[in-house]
Amino acid sequence: HKQDNDKEVRNYITPGDTRHFSMCNLMLQGINPLSIAKMAGHVRLGTQRNYWGHIEYFVESFVYILTSKYRVNRLEKELSEGIFGVMDKVDESKIFSPQDFEFVQEVEHGFCRNAIFPENCPGECRYCEHYFFHPQDFEEGIKWLQDGSDLLEQQLTVELRSLLDLYKNMKFNLNTESYSIIDQESALSKANLLNRLIKQKAMLDSLIPETKGVKL
Repeated sequence: HKQDNDKEVRNYITPGDTRHFSMCNLMLQGINPLSIAKMAGHVRLGTQRNYWGHIEYFVESFVYILTSKYRVNRLEKELSEGIFGVMDKVDESKIFSPQDFEFVQEVEHGFCRNAIFPENCPGECRYCEHYFFHPQDFEEGIKWLQDGSDLLEQQLTVELRSLLDLYKNMKFNLNTESYSIIDQESALSKANLLNRLIKQKAMLDSLIPETKGVKL
C-alpha cells in the first residue's frame, strides 16, 4: 500500500477489481445494461453507475497492454529467440534497415513490408502491422506518429462518452425484461468503433520509441 494525500493506493488487484474489469469489458462489447445486470446479479440498474467512472481507465490500460504486445510481436516475427533480449527488441528501427527485408515499398516516413501490397492495405500506414517506421527526418516522423496518437485519443474520448450517454438513456421495460433493439444496435455499433480505435491507437503507439523499457 502507498499513501498519497491520505488516500490509499494499491498496486495489486483483488477479486473485486476483476468484477469491475468484467463489467467494463461487457460495456465495451456493447452489451445492454439490463443483460449486464442479470449476469452480475444486480437488483438495480443504477448499480452499474459505479463502473462508468472506471471505464476510461480500463480503456487506457487496454491500449497500453495492446501497445506492449504489438511492439514485441512485431519484432518476434523478424528475430529468432535468443539473439536479443525482449528489452533490446523494443525499437525495431534501431535493429533493422529496409535492406533487411525481402520486400519493401516506400511509404510515408517508412516502408511497407506487405508482399501483396496494395492488397490488405488498411489505408493508413500507422495502423498496419506491415509498416516499418524508418523516417528520413526522425523528429518529423515522431511528430507524425504523435499527432496521429493524439487524434485517436480525442476520438476515443468522444466515442466513449457517447457510449456512456447511450447507456444512461437506454429504454427498458423491467416488468418484461425487454429493451430497445434500436438502442442495442447503436451500442453495438459504438462498441465496435471503440474497439477499432483502441486497436489502431495501440498499433500506432507501438511504433513510438519508449524512453523506458516495456514491462511484461
